[in-house]
Amino acid sequence: MEYRRSAILIGTILLLLVIAGCAKSPTQQPLLPSEERQAMPTFDDSFEQAEPGTELDSSQLPPAILPSPFAPVSPLAGLTPVSIRANETPLRTILNIVAEDAGLNVVFHRGVPQREPLSLVLDETPFEEALDTIMEISGCYYQLRGHSLHVHRFETRTFSVPYVHTRSSFTSNLGGDVLGGSGAGSNYRGEFSMRYDNPEEMNDFYQHIHDNVESLLSEEGRLVMNRFSGILSVTDHRSNVDRIEDMLKQILDHSMKQVLIEAQIFEVVLNDSYSLGINWSDVLSRGDGTFSLAQATSGGADTVTGSIRYTRNNFQGVLDVMQTAGNVQTLSNPRIRVMNSQTAIIASGRITPFWTKRVDYSEVGGQINRIETYDRRDVLSGISMGVTPVITNDGTIMLNVIPVSTNFEEIDHQRDSSGDLIVSAPVVNMKEAGTIIRVQDDDMVIIGGLISTSTREESQSVLGLAAIPWLGHLFRGVSTVEEKRELVIFLRIRSLEV
Repeated sequence: MEYRRSAILIGTILLLLVIAGCAKSPTQQPLLPSEERQAMPTFDDSFEQAEPGTELDSSQLPPAILPSPFAPVSPLAGLTPVSIRANETPLRTILNIVAEDAGLNVVFHRGVPQREPLSLVLDETPFEEALDTIMEISGCYYQLRGHSLHVHRFETRTFSVPYVHTRSSFTSNLGGDVLGGSGAGSNYRGEFSMRYDNPEEMNDFYQHIHDNVESLLSEEGRLVMNRFSGILSVTDHRSNVDRIEDMLKQILDHSMKQVLIEAQIFEVVLNDSYSLGINWSDVLSRGDGTFSLAQATSGGADTVTGSIRYTRNNFQGVLDVMQTAGNVQTLSNPRIRVMNSQTAIIASGRITPFWTKRVDYSEVGGQINRIETYDRRDVLSGISMGVTPVITNDGTIMLNVIPVSTNFEEIDHQRDSSGDLIVSAPVVNMKEAGTIIRVQDDDMVIIGGLISTSTREESQSVLGLAAIPWLGHLFRGVSTVEEKRELVIFLRIRSLEV
């Protein structure tokens, strides 16, 4: 009997399992409506056939689906709009009314003019806008901490002003006394000179920052500057602190700009056909570039100079004109980055040291003593150039360029009547120029016309006959050759993004 009951129970369970398996399963609902599923991008079959490492066209990629950005919500956005009419009402009363309607506490910090009378009319103005208006006309500012409105009289803000801890000066004098009359009794004197002076006090960056910030402070404001770390702390009314922040941002944006100057310095040994220098009219007449002239001033009695602004990247045509004028030699190819309104010096050549001797006489107790002083001096025989760029807001670059070429010739010794050496000084052949030009980004500047005359000795002999003993000197000799050389400088100016 028990066996029969167990068999019936097992059979019933199996029958229920079969019925449950045959039942219809519920249809799974899609996550997106049919319209959105049809609008979604599908992948091209070409992706399945692409080989590993194959570059895919970006146009075949489906558009990225990104979540919508959420704008930050101010904690004061949901508060009740403000409607108030005040006529010579104390600040404390106005803020208490506004804060009470919004369910906020008010905390007045030390120095806040709570009794200062204010006059204003606000009608259904958003709470944050109304609070900003009250703070602006009262000269205060607020901070929201939890459910408390903290009102301050002054705000302290710290700024970082990074800069290199150097103070540089730059001075260049071009020209001089043309006629050489330097004595007080000279009746003939002619002088033409130009002075580029950038004194040290003008390059004290942190002192300028200190003076500018100090001029924007109120009588109650104060500032603390640490020049070593470049940290500036300002405490004043918020409106003044905001103005100082705007000024510092403009100063830093302007001073942190920089340019890349690529210089190529050539010396052309002129042939007889170009003894007066390179014919730059051939360059100006070419139609494969845009040229414009700039002013320049040079030093030296036999020197003529000028500069050309060239707006074509490829200057092979200019080099071709130079090669027709003579033998072109490359002296230097420096590349340098220069900060805005800062002076950079490029120098290339040989330093020649010499000693100067000065003799002084002094009388002590009726006895004349001779005092000799020796000083070392160094003379650069080569090229030096000072460059100062100024970048304007529209991207235009103003460039002050002063190239100087010096060639050490000899040391001149001055002796007294007894033949003793009194003083010695070097004799230097110098070529210099100074120009201020205005260029665009990636323009090229050509400075030419720095012409000088030099002499060299050249040996000449008749081949074979010059080697005959006792008679060879009749078939060889030394002649003096005069050469004219022109210094040409190419400057390519490129503005760099910081």
